[in-house]
Amino acid sequence: MRSCIRLQGVLWTLFLCGLSIASSLNAQVSDGPLGLSWGMPKEAVERLGIRLCCRQVGTWGTRYTVARQDFNKMPRSFGDEEKIYLYFGNKNKLLRAYVAIPKDDGWNRYKQLNALVREAYPLVKACTRHTYSKYEALERGKSEETCKEYEAYSEYASNAIEVFVGLAKQPTDYVVSLIEFNRRLHTRK
Repeated sequence: MRSCIRLQGVLWTLFLCGLSIASSLNAQVSDGPLGLSWGMPKEAVERLGIRLCCRQVGTWGTRYTVARQDFNKMPRSFGDEEKIYLYFGNKNKLLRAYVAIPKDDGWNRYKQLNALVREAYPLVKACTRHTYSKYEALERGKSEETCKEYEAYSEYASNAIEVFVGLAKQPTDYVVSLIEFNRRLHTRK
């Protein structure tokens, strides 16, 4: 009789541990960009009162622009966004988000966003453009370092989630870009 009670206790403990693990995995999978859930369809975003317009199809499947007056309806936002694009791939599942934040002092905002992202994801790669001239670069025997079109960027990744934070110089100010991407949801046609 005692072994039967102990066995029930062990099974109950295993069941509770299993529920705990499953709920933590679900929380990680559903926690998507801007407080949305990874894999949610376009219609679910619109049910939140967020208007999506300007449908475009490209490398990442279907992309929509979030209407500017609806930025504050996002479950989480930064408060200083200029553009938000949501990508739903080829199967109508949210797999990527792009946020653009213009700033006169872009370096400070870039550092702030990096600090936020670094709390959740490990750094994979970082690049900062050196501002010396091509002549100085040749004199040093190096080609000029480039960071794509960015002054600086950082790439973070954990499991299937990739996050990119970039700083680009514009004619009058800087634009800080934040891109979140779920590799598991991206499929080609």
